[in-house]
Amino acid sequence: MATTSTSRTPTCTPTPANNVVKNGGFECGLAPWIATDSSGSVHSITQPGDASNAAYQFNPGPTSEETFSHPANVKQNLTSLTVGAEYVLRFRTYFGQCARLTNYIRVFVLRSEVTTVDSCDNVAGRYSDNVYGYSGDDKD
Repeated sequence: MATTSTSRTPTCTPTPANNVVKNGGFECGLAPWIATDSSGSVHSITQPGDASNAAYQFNPGPTSEETFSHPANVKQNLTSLTVGAEYVLRFRTYFGQCARLTNYIRVFVLRSEVTTVDSCDNVAGRYSDNVYGYSGDDKD
């Protein structure tokens, strides 16, 4: 479900050189992110999002055995991680309600799950900050 606003649309600006994640605020649309929906789910890029950026919005639709075994996702292939370097992943999440079994975000780095953000651990109806430290020791 897209939002409507009278505020200015965010400008598509280049990603700072020191950012490994490109287009993190979705100001330039979806690319280079890759979105995969499960049965009944829908994704969109909405503007404005939080802090005048765009936002990746996901509506999971009805839950089923298929959505649990083949969950929807949005991912980006990171090609410039350095072995031994320290990284900080910062992102904001928004959940409309607490629903522990269906409203959560699993975060993976290099195919390994590093954290899960659960809707019930955040205040419903507000953006929440998420910060995760990662060491580039596991590059493969």
